[in-house]
Amino acid sequence: MNEVREWKHCIEQGATAYRDGKYELAQSMLLEALSEHCTQEDFKPAIAIVLENLALVLIRQKRYARAERMLRRALALTGNLQDTCRLQYKLAELYLFQGRFSIAEHAAKTANMIGECDHDRNLQVEIEQQLRLSELWNRWGQSDLALATYNEVRRLRQLSFEAH
Repeated sequence: MNEVREWKHCIEQGATAYRDGKYELAQSMLLEALSEHCTQEDFKPAIAIVLENLALVLIRQKRYARAERMLRRALALTGNLQDTCRLQYKLAELYLFQGRFSIAEHAAKTANMIGECDHDRNLQVEIEQQLRLSELWNRWGQSDLALATYNEVRRLRQLSFEAH
């Protein structure tokens, strides 16, 4: 029980450091949390979240190759469609930051297909992710992809409207 408390403390400290812009400390705390429980089977979902958060820290530090490895490890640990979809969107964003447009497009399309398969998906979260991608495409001068992504947002909004 004490180990779990220490593990949660590391994660909370890492989150606080991230919010405060102290990325080295955030990275250190998240790595400590990983070293504590990275081999325990029952911690896989929590480890995936820590890896995702660590990837966000690494992205802020422009350490993209390592961030990609963390996101891919998180993908390997996740067990549900919503988490897989979210992580695919994060990979798409990472590839956009790197200017790797074709692989970003592939990751975004993969996330879209996964989202379509998830009948319990949260359309609002998916809409927000699509909007963020559309903004990134636009920022990188990929107006055709930005427009296609925005059209997907419109389609998802219509689905959301029809569901209510």
